[in-house]
Amino acid sequence: MVLRRRCRLNPLARRLAGGFSLVDLSLTLLLGSVLSALMLQLLLSEGRHGQKLARLLRERQSSARAVQLIRAELQQAREVRLGGEIQAGLAGSCATAGRQLVLQLHSTAGTITYARGPARDPIWRGEVVWRCGPAYDRLGALTSAAPQTRVLIDALPPGAGLAAVSQQGVVQVRLDRLGGHQVIQAISRGSDAVP
Repeated sequence: MVLRRRCRLNPLARRLAGGFSLVDLSLTLLLGSVLSALMLQLLLSEGRHGQKLARLLRERQSSARAVQLIRAELQQAREVRLGGEIQAGLAGSCATAGRQLVLQLHSTAGTITYARGPARDPIWRGEVVWRCGPAYDRLGALTSAAPQTRVLIDALPPGAGLAAVSQQGVVQVRLDRLGGHQVIQAISRGSDAVP
């Protein structure tokens, strides 16, 4: 008799003694499912952002290496020819069909040609910048071996790429990538390079 009175007086104690109802269990299951779905969505989103950031960092590193290479080769060049001055026959054994010739450097090791255009191989994405010229040896010096054609940069957005202009003996090369650009400057014909 005393126990019955306590249960009537305290509905919470009475409810706990009987367990959870079906409504309680289904609400808990629904909330748990929603929270799990949100957490999964956050994890997937974080993974996509991490991949995007890693790709951006790789592209910046490849752009920086290309800038360093072009700057060093401009400093070593005896003669510099820009876009309209380059004739396809002067590009040596480089395959120039379908490519826009941008810059040609004549050094003691041979002719180095830079061009841009669509990728010919499916491993490259979008527009690419090519370099055709003598290879480098293990010590970082140009060799006099046969020219090699290599892709320096890929995945350039439309309208971006490599451009070169000359003003009063100063060659300015601009590399556009993803809305930003890096400028390389050098004075041709034996003068010191401008950083």
